[in-house]
Amino acid sequence: MSKKSLKFDDLLEMIQDDRIVDVLTTRLKPNISASIQATVEANISATIEASFNKLADKFLSRLETIVEKVTNDHLSKFSETLHKKISALEEENSRLKVLLEESEKNTRLNNLVIHGIPESQSGGESNSMPTYLQSRQTAIRDGLDIFTTRLQLPVTEADISFAYRIPNKIKGAPRPLIVGFVGRRVRDLIFGARKALWGPPGSKSTSIFINDHLTRLNSLIFSKTRQLMKDQRIHSTWTAGGNVLIKLSNSSNEKPLKVISLQQLDDLLPSSSSSSSFTHFAG
Repeated sequence: MSKKSLKFDDLLEMIQDDRIVDVLTTRLKPNISASIQATVEANISATIEASFNKLADKFLSRLETIVEKVTNDHLSKFSETLHKKISALEEENSRLKVLLEESEKNTRLNNLVIHGIPESQSGGESNSMPTYLQSRQTAIRDGLDIFTTRLQLPVTEADISFAYRIPNKIKGAPRPLIVGFVGRRVRDLIFGARKALWGPPGSKSTSIFINDHLTRLNSLIFSKTRQLMKDQRIHSTWTAGGNVLIKLSNSSNEKPLKVISLQQLDDLLPSSSSSSSFTHFAG
């Protein structure tokens, strides 16, 4: 017996049958639920991930801003503290330099530096190096010869504390002689009479110059002020009591100015008309 083909109307009628509907629902329900669940879970996961990424980006951006601000505030406070410490150290260093310079200057107040005195031969064998005592005695003798013979002053060896030669910058010239005196009276007496050792202007005779024993800083300052005087930027310069003094003009009303640093001399450039940075010398 051949099977009859199923017509559409018959199929439709079968689908509408309650028993068939129950069977189809029972069989399809697990598959539909799983599909819907998977779709929902995928959508929720995508939504959560997108929301998390967005929140994470905002959080990181905010965190970077907070960290940057905290870091900048910390560095600013640290930098300010460090700057104050450095400024305090610089001020203390400057103060100590001034004290050291003043102390060094005071230790040289009893000394004189003499240029142009011919060097005598030290005692002892000619082929051997003179001892310290021999060199000292020769230096004292050279100084006394100038003080007593050329200046005709009542100076004795007892007035001299020490004497020695220092290296010379001019090749072939006698080495400068440094003489330390026991007291200021004899030292000032010699310093006041030193002009008698100068040769006449334009003379080819060798002059002997007696100067203050300046510190290294004041030696540099005096060298620069002498150059300024040669360049006619200042009227005159000299030393007194270990200090360097200048006059800007030949006015009798102008007080000498004491120069205590090289920086002060920059005020003497043609573009500067102020001399307020100089210290007036009272004495």
